Amino acid sequence: SIGAVEGHFDGVSAIGYGLADKSIFMPLLAAYDRYGRNAGWAAGLVINYAGPYQGSTWLFSGIRNPNFYRTSLFTHTLLAALKRMQAGDLAITAQHLRRRAQSTTPKLTTAAPPANFRISADHRQFIDAMGKPFVLNGCNYLGCENRFCQLDLSKLETDFARARDAGVNAFRIWIGGSDPDPVHRDAIRQCARKYGIALIFQLGDYRTDGDAVVAKTREVAQNWKDEPMVLGYDLGNEPQLGIIAPMQFGGKRSPLLELHPYQHYKSKIDLNWVEQMVKQRPAWPQIIGSPSQADLRDIYAAYWIFDRWSAAFTANGSDVTTFPGIKGTLPLDGEWQDFAVALNETFARWIHYVGGALHQADPHHFISVGYNTVLSCLPCNEALDFVSQHIYQAPDQFSDVMANLTTMDRLAQAWPDKPITLGEFGYSNGLQIGGRSLDIYTSALGEAIHYLYSLAHGHSGCLKWMLIDLPIPILKDNVGWIAPSSRLYEGRFGIYWCDGTPVGRLKPIGHALRFIREFQQSGKPPEKLQILPGSTLIGAVYRFQSPDALFIGDMRFATAGLDFHTLNGLPTNVMLMRSGRRIKLMATADTRLSIDPSQLELARGLSLKRVMGRCGSWRPIGHRIQIELLEGEAVYLV
Repeated sequence: SIGAVEGHFDGVSAIGYGLADKSIFMPLLAAYDRYGRNAGWAAGLVINYAGPYQGSTWLFSGIRNPNFYRTSLFTHTLLAALKRMQAGDLAITAQHLRRRAQSTTPKLTTAAPPANFRISADHRQFIDAMGKPFVLNGCNYLGCENRFCQLDLSKLETDFARARDAGVNAFRIWIGGSDPDPVHRDAIRQCARKYGIALIFQLGDYRTDGDAVVAKTREVAQNWKDEPMVLGYDLGNEPQLGIIAPMQFGGKRSPLLELHPYQHYKSKIDLNWVEQMVKQRPAWPQIIGSPSQADLRDIYAAYWIFDRWSAAFTANGSDVTTFPGIKGTLPLDGEWQDFAVALNETFARWIHYVGGALHQADPHHFISVGYNTVLSCLPCNEALDFVSQHIYQAPDQFSDVMANLTTMDRLAQAWPDKPITLGEFGYSNGLQIGGRSLDIYTSALGEAIHYLYSLAHGHSGCLKWMLIDLPIPILKDNVGWIAPSSRLYEGRFGIYWCDGTPVGRLKPIGHALRFIREFQQSGKPPEKLQILPGSTLIGAVYRFQSPDALFIGDMRFATAGLDFHTLNGLPTNVMLMRSGRRIKLMATADTRLSIDPSQLELARGLSLKRVMGRCGSWRPIGHRIQIELLEGEAVYLV
């Protein structure tokens, strides 16, 4: 430390994103707000030790106030940084740090839980090793931000730790499940056990050689069959008919291709559209392998039919992932009966062979499929152990929020004897609603409702997409298959956003998740959840209560016992939970709150006089206590 300077400064945080095996970011000056919170970086360095800019070092600052650059603090920092840059040893030091990090591998030292997960007697809930209901308060994990979909052992423990710190108790994990190296698998076991995070392995092995898929799947199951931290396996991520239909098992073609939809429905389908698709072979709709021209015609014809057949359930295709027309499993009759039967048999065959291989090799863990369409309601899914739906209806208005949430209820109608989960969901901070970006405070309110809805309606939990934001420079360098036009949207789903540090910065949803997880662990039953139209950007607010908890998502709220408003004009999750003779209180945005314990049901029988914990300020005003809550900081009323 070389000193400090006080004043009012604005600008953008000087964040540099370290690219994998190319560069690292080194913060130099931190900016703090009046409460001592790190507001960002006033200056930083990017050291390029490899890649196209190898050997260069970039010094930058985002402060907009000219007087900042005349302070002795900045002058001393600049001179010290330039001296090190001139010495030319920073790149060597950065390479050394990277090599040292790469040699770090978590060792398996933590004992396994005493038992595997199981499913309750009514088949609707997971039960953990201690015999308690286990609700997924989770997210998807695809590796660290600069090694997306790659296993980086040097970052593995950091990622599991930051997930635990955000209240996460389960990963739908995309890396390491199929890893042949037992050292790598033991590193995952260790982190899962140490940080209490259950694992659902996303397999998604899509090849036309179904027998090879079965063999690999059996190998994966053999490797994990004795690990109690494994909850189960996801046979495939968002399978479309063009992925499953080309697969052959035992050298036999799928029932859908054997139907020959192109010829079977030739008088009903748009032959010109089919021929155009065969000629262009676009990336979407998906088809794996290299089918013959005849098979391509049949698959594209099947896609055309599927859109018409499913229209009655998906509001004519406008609600594909939430299918408001479903009232049970999909009927296999009507105008397209032969197609529907063949489609169901095709997916049934895939589940039978691949899921059967898993169950045979590993009878202790559960199987599901990560569907993102109404295919999750095909009757053949009776063979699965739990439901894992992906929902992505953009929250442009209140009805969209409700369409997402109530999908869990529609799935429960189709599968009343299975745990219902959301394998993926999330509101990206790169989403545009009414010409505005969806801010992190509004998305935290909207996403918290999903976890609370699952809890209040007896479902088995949610897995947010995803743990960590992917900044655009990292997407460009590391995830080339995401189109430039989609990078902003795809990259901002994280529970954490990247601030250049190894851990990153927790978004408001992480603070809410941590509180929700604590409520789950208390074992107290939820009593009521109200989701109401409101003036937030997504058009929704909520009230959640139980005898010992009260959660409110809104920008302002007023009753005799509690009133609050946020200081930034954006929504917050205000969360109160009673524990013994005190009440724990937290807000996901800076919030001015006033509470009258004598008028608050949650505080019945308590004499609350003061506040313990870090807050902006607090003071008694008559019967009330006024508190300025700081984002994510829990305090206690005692």
